Amino acid sequence: MDCAIQKTSSLFYLEVSVIVFGITQELARNLQTSDISITFALRQTEIVMGRLTGLRTEEKFTELWEKVKKRGEDLDLQPVSLPRVQKPLKRLDHNINASPPVHYSSPEQLL
Repeated sequence: MDCAIQKTSSLFYLEVSVIVFGITQELARNLQTSDISITFALRQTEIVMGRLTGLRTEEKFTELWEKVKKRGEDLDLQPVSLPRVQKPLKRLDHNINASPPVHYSSPEQLL
């Protein structure tokens, strides 16, 4: 199947965008009406913030990750791979208190 998206990571970011913008779209529409009260606006904002916060769990991430991995395999997309570990450039590594580079052990940690 010919697909404009080549990488599973791109599909993951697209899925996250669809979820987030889907939740916030209704709020944006409600906030743009001319007869909205401040109480209603604040309540709607709290509801949307609660829904978005509810998505930030390990369980929801795993569920989304598995869904995207399966869809990526079905579409024959490039799997998510870890970047090559590189040493910092010497001209940039002059700070004694510099923090060490981050090393990920799985693609899930990268996203």
